[in-house]
Amino acid sequence: MLGSILCALLIGSIQGLNVKRVVEQKDAAEASQAMKCENIYPAISCMSKSYNWGIVWLHGLGNGKMSKYNQNVILPQVLSVTGMPWGSGIAAFPQAPQAFVTSDNMVEQSWHDQILPYCNVSFQPPHHGYSLEDGLKNVPLVHAQIQRLMDLGIPSNKIMVAGHSQGGSMVYLSAMKFKKPLLGAINLSGGLLGWGNINKNINPEAANVGIPMLWLKGDSDQVVPQEHQNEIVPMLKLAGYQPELQYFKGGHSLDTDPQIVGQLADFINRQLIYRAQPAAYNNAPQMAAAMPAETAPSTAFNPSPAISAASAPTGQSSQGFQRSTAFNPSPAITASAAIGSAQAATAPTGQLSQGFQR
Repeated sequence: MLGSILCALLIGSIQGLNVKRVVEQKDAAEASQAMKCENIYPAISCMSKSYNWGIVWLHGLGNGKMSKYNQNVILPQVLSVTGMPWGSGIAAFPQAPQAFVTSDNMVEQSWHDQILPYCNVSFQPPHHGYSLEDGLKNVPLVHAQIQRLMDLGIPSNKIMVAGHSQGGSMVYLSAMKFKKPLLGAINLSGGLLGWGNINKNINPEAANVGIPMLWLKGDSDQVVPQEHQNEIVPMLKLAGYQPELQYFKGGHSLDTDPQIVGQLADFINRQLIYRAQPAAYNNAPQMAAAMPAETAPSTAFNPSPAISAASAPTGQSSQGFQRSTAFNPSPAITASAAIGSAQAATAPTGQLSQGFQR
């Protein structure tokens, strides 16, 4: 009898220790994930591991009101309608160092020094007063945030790099110099540091030569004028890149045209669909055509139709999607919702495995 009691007590003690150990392991895992998720948006998605792709978002010069608007208003809207399923992406935010900026005569967060507050293509070509040396010095800050997302379990080829204005000028450079293939790069109202000799800035592994690129800018931008894009694009093409050029109504900032969210989401979704299942991407036009009229996109899905003449700057031949007068989930977004098998292939990772303007 006494032996049975002692045996029962021993078993209960062992079970208690096992429960305590499991709880401690769970707490340790949650604490580890919490550390990895610091300053990752949205935090709840990161903590619950309900993500399968990521975006690294670069702020503009000074990281002021406009940059905060982009990070707190534009980006959350984009994340809400991207991925398979929607809302399955998380974002990391590299921070530029405090440095003296000649054009503003002050110390502020800056990816690189600049002599003028706007781009003048006649001034000190080819860099026009923008410091490539500073940009190269700060590329590792961008790469560190890419690595953070990789440490969270996201493959490099499902990580997008995007930035506005001065941050936009860093995006292509950072992608070119990264040693593993990325999902794509989005330049918003920026330029390209080092555009005069692009091949010199490509990582020796050339992992991102030909990477999908979106260059989205205002059709009346006076900070980074059309002339600057016109001189850079041919050099990108010579280096093996085919940037997709799109335009929005307005100047340098991103708060002038509600179509911007759709344009960004469209580009991101197309790349995610292609990464998940190339056949589904290629069949998207037929799938969209088969949808009911109330859900079919207003513009046929096409990787690169010509942008409408109304939204393209005069004399600029470019790529992009035609605009509509109201926000409409873009063709690739609509197509992605129809691709069930692609969703199955992209289950959440955790469950598997301003420039120039403040």
